[in-house]
Amino acid sequence: MIHKFSAIHRFLTLVLLLALVVAIAGCAPSSDTSSDQASEGNGNTLRVGLKPTDSDAQILFAEELGYFEEAGLTVEPEQISGGAAIASGVASGSLDIGSANVTSVASAYDEDLHFVNIAPGSMYNNSGPISQALMVAKDSPIRSAEDLNGGTVAVNGLNNITDIAVKGWADENGGDSNTLEFVEFPFPEMPGAVEQGRVDAAMMLEPGLTQALQTCCEVLGLGYDGIADEFMTSGWITTKEWAEQNPEMVDEFAEVMRKTALWANDEQNHERSAEILQQYLDIDSETANTMQRAVFGETLDPAMIQPQIDAAAKYGVIEERFDATEIIATSQR
Repeated sequence: MIHKFSAIHRFLTLVLLLALVVAIAGCAPSSDTSSDQASEGNGNTLRVGLKPTDSDAQILFAEELGYFEEAGLTVEPEQISGGAAIASGVASGSLDIGSANVTSVASAYDEDLHFVNIAPGSMYNNSGPISQALMVAKDSPIRSAEDLNGGTVAVNGLNNITDIAVKGWADENGGDSNTLEFVEFPFPEMPGAVEQGRVDAAMMLEPGLTQALQTCCEVLGLGYDGIADEFMTSGWITTKEWAEQNPEMVDEFAEVMRKTALWANDEQNHERSAEILQQYLDIDSETANTMQRAVFGETLDPAMIQPQIDAAAKYGVIEERFDATEIIATSQR
């Protein structure tokens, strides 16, 4: 079993290392930007971290559609494979805003690192399009949660949304999460890990989910059901201090994300958004046009954030449950 301390220790270590890099850069004679200036942003330029997945593609859509330019914002997107690294970048000031799942934000809150959500990201609803699933190899003998007992599951982060979801799904469907071993894999590497037998199952997201279905894998279960039937999977976060120092930029960014969500959720725009995904992500035209598309939140609703906090408390990722409004920027409540 993976213990909370090891995950938090790695997280805090990464935060400290990134903070040290930023501090050194701020002290260099050739640089005109201090760490304080970095934390307050650089004019109307936003450094934004996102994962190379459909669920984080709001930034890409908004950039291509000119929404940021219309709002007077310049965005420098940086694709980063893991949510913990994005959160660390935001904490250190090397990023202004980043995508993070609620579990990561709750874990940081539990350790007095105060991130706040400023706009909703992707949503999960098991009655709608499914862009995440727990996958096994097509020839795997595993056909149920009970069959998975004692198995190894690939997730993109330990003590995070993907593994608490799988734990919840296993326990709710006749399995035993205490018998599972979780290992970290970047999302793009998961299909290969399942196909090669390095893991028994993997919690996959689009576009890797569709690619895996086409080649090596099939669905074992809807892993996110282990958290709730409907909830916000990720949001756009910054530090509480940055949000308080830059309220206008927070409002402008949130409005761009709302506008982008309305556009992306409209099926009439899926052909155009598929073109953008193909341009920025490592996927072909067929995958971009046939995969299930992420649904994006249009408002920050505490009721959609609370389920991950509750699940994190249930599985010991955080010490105790707290109210979701604690991790929403004051201006967005």
